[in-house]
Amino acid sequence: MRLCEKCTLCCIVSEIPELEKSAYLKCKHVCESPIGSCSVHSTEIQPERCKSFDCLWRQGYGEDESRPDKIGILPFVSNFNGGYWIFIVETIKDAVITLAKDFLINTAKVSNIPLIVSDYRTSFINDDKGDRVIIKNSLLHKSKQLHNGLLTMLSDDIGLYKLRIN
Repeated sequence: MRLCEKCTLCCIVSEIPELEKSAYLKCKHVCESPIGSCSVHSTEIQPERCKSFDCLWRQGYGEDESRPDKIGILPFVSNFNGGYWIFIVETIKDAVITLAKDFLINTAKVSNIPLIVSDYRTSFINDDKGDRVIIKNSLLHKSKQLHNGLLTMLSDDIGLYKLRIN
């Protein structure tokens, strides 16, 4: 398991009710140190959701250089709607087609589930692209919501699609 080092994206993106922390606001317990840290880490007040959270990068996905704060995405697995899904929170505009593109292509190739992409600042309506999906072409037949929604191809066999919910 990798160390977070200076990356604190999960401490910004996540909502943590136990600490009265809203989503998309930096947690008041994040320390400003050369290695980054949390002042409640490993204490009795550290919430279980913080203790148990490991992004995909910490789990070993991607290169060392593709740490979430460097490539503008927070990638994680979550149990949702009866199954496991890979969620990508885009923290830098257009990161999924620029800085994080190689990480996402490789993650999509080794996983057999779609990657759901959400904008970081969905409260800014003018910038909100809505949910998008990164999926291998071989899995595309399983989702009618993606047909005719191709935004761009990230590689020969991986596409970025607009999620269409009817």
